[in-house]
Amino acid sequence: MVPEHCESLINTMEEQHNLLLSFQKEEEILKKYINDKDWNGLQESLVTLEKLSMKMEQAESQRFELYRQLCTSLNLSSDTPFYRTVADVDTAHREELIRIYRQIKVVTIQIKGQSKGMQDYLDVTTNTIKFALQEIFPHKKGNLYNTAGKKLEANHQALFLNKQL
Repeated sequence: MVPEHCESLINTMEEQHNLLLSFQKEEEILKKYINDKDWNGLQESLVTLEKLSMKMEQAESQRFELYRQLCTSLNLSSDTPFYRTVADVDTAHREELIRIYRQIKVVTIQIKGQSKGMQDYLDVTTNTIKFALQEIFPHKKGNLYNTAGKKLEANHQALFLNKQL
């Protein structure tokens, strides 16, 4: 019975790994769209990433359930660490589970780094634009003071920017 749980778990983890690789590639495409200021492509990429995220969530739920079943069949708690659990599995399945587990961890770390880099770029760009706009339109900063030193409210008129800037 344990090999059956192992095979299903391996297949699900392979699927999860493939989804993560697809997500990673789509994030690279997203970054290119941001750099090229291709807003239509950016929107399409965001939709694709959302679909991939939903598939990844389903795969993760399925993987967790299969892992729980494997732990139960080995008379272990479902919160038993992965390497402790696979220690009780036959060698062939153990090696395969460890291999795919490591691949998933590596691609997850790569995605985190890629996402962090993109977020940092967007933060710097956004802050630069905000700073420039505050210098160009000081009356839009928020807090204004009259000659007597009393606080005045800024006129909150909408400001439209050409999205091709």
